[in-house]
Amino acid sequence: RQSAPSLFPLVSCVSPPSDESLVALGCLARDFLPSSVTFSWNYKNSSKVSSQNIQDFPSVLRGGKYLASSRVLLPSVSIPQDPEAFLVCEVQHPSGTKSVSISGPASRQLPAPAGTPGPTLSTVSTKALTTPRIPVRSTVRGQPGAQTQEPPEGPRGACQNHTRPPSVYLLLPPLQGLWLRAEATFTCLAVGQDLQEARLSWAVAEEPQGGRMEEGPTEHTNGSWSLSSRLALPRSSWAAGAPVTCRLSGPGLRSLVTAEARREHAALAPSNLAVRVLTAPGPLAFTKAASWLLCEVSSFSPLDILLTWLEGQQEVDPSWFATARPAAQPGNPTFRTWSVLRVPASPGHQDATYTCVVGHEASRTLLNASWRLDTGPLLIQQRLGAEWKASKRAPASPEA
Repeated sequence: RQSAPSLFPLVSCVSPPSDESLVALGCLARDFLPSSVTFSWNYKNSSKVSSQNIQDFPSVLRGGKYLASSRVLLPSVSIPQDPEAFLVCEVQHPSGTKSVSISGPASRQLPAPAGTPGPTLSTVSTKALTTPRIPVRSTVRGQPGAQTQEPPEGPRGACQNHTRPPSVYLLLPPLQGLWLRAEATFTCLAVGQDLQEARLSWAVAEEPQGGRMEEGPTEHTNGSWSLSSRLALPRSSWAAGAPVTCRLSGPGLRSLVTAEARREHAALAPSNLAVRVLTAPGPLAFTKAASWLLCEVSSFSPLDILLTWLEGQQEVDPSWFATARPAAQPGNPTFRTWSVLRVPASPGHQDATYTCVVGHEASRTLLNASWRLDTGPLLIQQRLGAEWKASKRAPASPEA
């Protein structure tokens, strides 16, 4: 089934263009099937625009149909400035040939009276100018980190930059750091256009913070830029409920873009912790087969939870175990999850004590349950997170 493309003119914002400046004009084709299109550019007198000045972009599938674009970059003196003069973008498609006329920047006017057919750049620009100033808020991974961007006001009829404003994402501290290192490490990520000279700054309860670690700015293959920053705080600062704010600023931004995170006071701490053995080799197979331990925990809310394993007092390498995504418990608003640990068959591992450690925002202490393969379960305990001096170690080579 064929679908003819809809064409839209694109004009760069230069006001007014000087004789030395370059002006970019574009042509957008969208909602077509199949994906094959060919762009060509002509002046009003039908003379061709040199292919050296044209850049075509490949078709992209979006919403079940394709879109593509073409750009021509010319000196402003080569762009027709008379309202009656124009360039023509012609698009060849299996459904037929269509074209759209594009005038130079100086010829753009305010919107035509109601009833004028076809979309125009001026109507789009005016619509953007009259959009209500409503702050945009977004949350990251269901957490209370939000960003606010208020668009600047501009004079009616002025040429506006319609580039999407940058976005700032504030990631909450990983639970491993909170519980095992008593440290709250925040990550702030900014993504957008022209962030070469942008900077990220931090504040806790409106007090500026130093000691941050920054990466970037970095340019990506699609033309966008990103930069990130990390801030490490004592766990007590985050637990006290002080808001943490990340701000993006720079010479190319008309206003600050901010993201803020606050500690969510959780409803229910985890309980019903149990560790049990799934499979264990008999005495004769002691050195030939691995053992499997299962840790289950339930009745916690919200769903973010730390679940890890210790061998003695050392963190088990993550490749040794797998943890299920928390699932809602039937009939109540709490969650449950479980983790399976594989214990290698060598005697040095089979006679160690393995502890399932659980940390949750609603609990001031770590909940843990231990098991020895030679003696069975040990007592379930609660310890303050600072008591754990866990250190990562290289995993032993897996043994069957």
